Amino acid sequence: MDLLNRAKGPVLEDYPINLPLSETDAEVACPIDFTRSTTEHTSWSDRLSEELLLLLPWHELSMKRRKGRTLTNSTIDSKREGILRLAHLLTEKSIPPTEFTWFKETIEELKFFYLEAMTARPGEPNEKALEELFWRDTVFGEALIECHRILEEAGLSELGRIVVPRYALELAAKK
Repeated sequence: MDLLNRAKGPVLEDYPINLPLSETDAEVACPIDFTRSTTEHTSWSDRLSEELLLLLPWHELSMKRRKGRTLTNSTIDSKREGILRLAHLLTEKSIPPTEFTWFKETIEELKFFYLEAMTARPGEPNEKALEELFWRDTVFGEALIECHRILEEAGLSELGRIVVPRYALELAAKK
């Protein structure tokens, strides 16, 4: 408060105390509010499509921050198509073996898209906070966990573990 009493300004001075970060404090200010309770949509298709549309401008901003670099290589139309196809599999509660290659490639592409969009705001991304946000709060994370359940019920536990790692299941169980 003694900065206010200085005769000349502006004054720039370091605060002498650094506050510790807790493990749950994110160094990422995620630009998207993933609150599921506010959505009026109930179908997988509507929910996933709505979330994808929310992320699009943030992914573009994220790419600008990285000078156009991205880990995704599909177009927005192919992302939409992937979301709709995934929603269909979830609605049918079945992931046929003929879909496995497409399924794995698509979910990895969409995961990169999500994580890049979630880092659009300033700050150094905290990997743990991003993972928690992704698996606990996004519709897409919820969809992948549902895919894991479908695969396990079909006797395909190994593929289910590739889709959703064990730590993600633990994170989702804590919400």
